[in-house]
Amino acid sequence: MVGLIFLVAIGHSHIQSKYNDKKYSNFLIFWLLVLIIPAIILDLVHAGVDNNPLLYLIFSLLKDGGEHIVMSLILGFVYKINWQE
Repeated sequence: MVGLIFLVAIGHSHIQSKYNDKKYSNFLIFWLLVLIIPAIILDLVHAGVDNNPLLYLIFSLLKDGGEHIVMSLILGFVYKINWQE
């Protein structure tokens, strides 16, 4: 649900932005879609392997680590945009 809120906000700003600023929203939309992989897909697999402790640990690391890495990239990009202007 939170991802949909971000997607609507980014899409709305994309429609109203100038050509140069649209590349920023395209980047943010792409990385928001990349966030779906660990947030949804790996989470479903993680929930399905709860009977195997080793696989549960591996998918816990992949899921949480993937989300943190993608969100760190998004945050770094947003700070970079702000510092350039």
